[in-house]
Amino acid sequence: MIKSFFNFVLIWLVFFSSLGYTLNQLQQPEFLTEQLREAKTYERLSSHTETFLPKENIENLPFNNQDLEDIIKSTIDANTFYDFTDKWLTAYINWFKSDDQFVGFSYNLTQIKEKLVTTATDKALVRYDSLDVCTNKQLTAWDATKGLPECKISSSASDSNTVKPLFKAQIENQIKELPDTFKTGDTPSPLELKIKESVKAANKAILIIWVATFLFIALYFVFFRAHAFMSLSIIFIIAGLLEIGFGLIGWEWLRNSLVDGFKTQQELFAALLVDISASIIEVMKTILGNLSIITLSLGAVSLILGIYFAIKSRSKTLG
Repeated sequence: MIKSFFNFVLIWLVFFSSLGYTLNQLQQPEFLTEQLREAKTYERLSSHTETFLPKENIENLPFNNQDLEDIIKSTIDANTFYDFTDKWLTAYINWFKSDDQFVGFSYNLTQIKEKLVTTATDKALVRYDSLDVCTNKQLTAWDATKGLPECKISSSASDSNTVKPLFKAQIENQIKELPDTFKTGDTPSPLELKIKESVKAANKAILIIWVATFLFIALYFVFFRAHAFMSLSIIFIIAGLLEIGFGLIGWEWLRNSLVDGFKTQQELFAALLVDISASIIEVMKTILGNLSIITLSLGAVSLILGIYFAIKSRSKTLG
């Protein structure tokens, strides 16, 4: 009776050990960054610049939405975006797992701002060159300090010292409020603190489960020796089947729950979050699936060894 109870406990310990290892991948920054790449996060965000930029700022710039998309893609390319994301995730994940009070993440934006001014100015000059030459009436109201003028001055080439500084000044005026360094806040938000507590509690629980699993298996060999293999074969096979069952049902339930939770988000972000979570869950499903194969294989090996030692023990008894 007691042995059956311990068998039952060890089955769930093995299952939760595998599940804990799988969920632990969420604490790997490179894994999360790769999932963002798989979901084409950069491409989707950069093609919806109007969603992130204040309308009043866009209206004061000599660009349409396509121009803004081209400028942002040129200024912040995919490598820069994912480099920032990886470093940001690394800083936060390390903080979630630590006892530190502050995150302490910073990212230098000076070169990005300089490239933004250069790229935007060049784009504005291209737009300016495509304008019709001003009539005498239009010349009296010509102004290039507040957006793109209605026409171009015939004697003023786009690369002249007259027009280019005007456009450059417009761009610099619009981004002057942007900081030279992106920094996390001095005080973590309530949500960040809640996540930190949850991560630390989850890691502690996973560690306890892993230690308990190895101790239980070690005790089986201490008390039952060769006879432990038959019990362990049943334990590993049932645990492996539980892992397969969770892979078929559990991940799908989790995905549907996340989709329902994302419905309250803005449409672009909702679609993006759904795709990212779907990509992550598919990888997690694969990881747990591979672990289930390992668990079932351990069960098969334990069964073979159990049969071998049972036959050997009987032979000694008969001999």
